[in-house]
Formats: sequence, C-alpha cells, structure tokens
Amino acid sequence: MPHRWRIAMVLGGVLLAAAVIASAAAENTGRIRGLVGLVGPGGRFYPGDQVSLLLVTRPLTVPSADGVSRTAGDARIEALNRAHMTFFIALRQALGDPGFRQADAVSSRRGTFDFAAVPPGRFWIVVSFPALIHGEKAAWQVPVQVRAGKNTLISLDNRNHLFPLLCASCPAGDFARGH
Repeated sequence: MPHRWRIAMVLGGVLLAAAVIASAAAENTGRIRGLVGLVGPGGRFYPGDQVSLLLVTRPLTVPSADGVSRTAGDARIEALNRAHMTFFIALRQALGDPGFRQADAVSSRRGTFDFAAVPPGRFWIVVSFPALIHGEKAAWQVPVQVRAGKNTLISLDNRNHLFPLLCASCPAGDFARGH
C-alpha cells in the first residue's frame, strides 16, 4: 500500500506542477478569438466555413486595387484576380522567412476561429487564396494587438476585406458594406 501512495503522491505533484506552469503560461500569453464571414444582400451573414487563417509577425505589401470598383465585366474580374494572386504569391514567399508565421487556425462551420497562447505583441491575421466564402474570393490582413492574460476579439468581414468583392449575384454588383 505505501508504494501506491508514493505513486499517487508523485503523480499528484506532477499534475499540480503542470497546472501551475499552464496557469503561468496563460498569464504570459493572450488569446485571439474571432469570426470570419461576409454579409450579403439583405444583411444575410455567410460564415467562412473551414477558412485557413494565419497569424503572422509582419504585414505584407498589399497590391493596389484602385479603380476595381469603377470597372465592370471581364476587366473587373481580371483586376481582382491579379490583386488576389499578387497577394497570395507575396504570402507564399514570406512563409519561407524564419519567424514570419506565428500560428495558424481553421475556422469552424460557423466561421469562428481561435488562436490560443499567443505571446504579447502586434500581429496580423491573414487570409488569402484559395479562401472562398459564398463564391467570393476572400482576403484579409488585419492587425491585432495581443496583451498577456487578455482575450482579443476580432471580426473579419466586409468592412476590413482587402479587395472589392465581385458578388455577381448581387443587384448592386457588390456585397452590402455594412459600415
């Protein structure tokens, strides 16, 4: 019986030490929770289902999409495709840089995502090609400040999307911006 007690005491001590370490780590890190999706015509929310998100340590150069909102038809599609592809290529190249990627996550079917145990600092949440939401190419690069012991809530939506949206099914030719 004393042998079993010793094992139980050692195991209890190990579990207590792990809990203390986990608690200390939680106090020295922060958490980012968010929602990714687009608001369509009539205010309907389309969640970003299974969208890959990256938490990175520096922003990427975003290609200009000036004038895309004023173009139509094939010229608009080509300009949007060019902007998305240029951003995607820059992201793929940066992923080879040491220390660029801090963490990654995949959104739930409801569009929720979570980055746990993030060290304090300034980061950027990036979504790029091949992300699609309700048939729209999705791209974001949103700054986020992480503080130790705090939760940070963020929404990736129409208001902070990198490029104009195509939305061929929308009467106005664009998603409702929902400002």
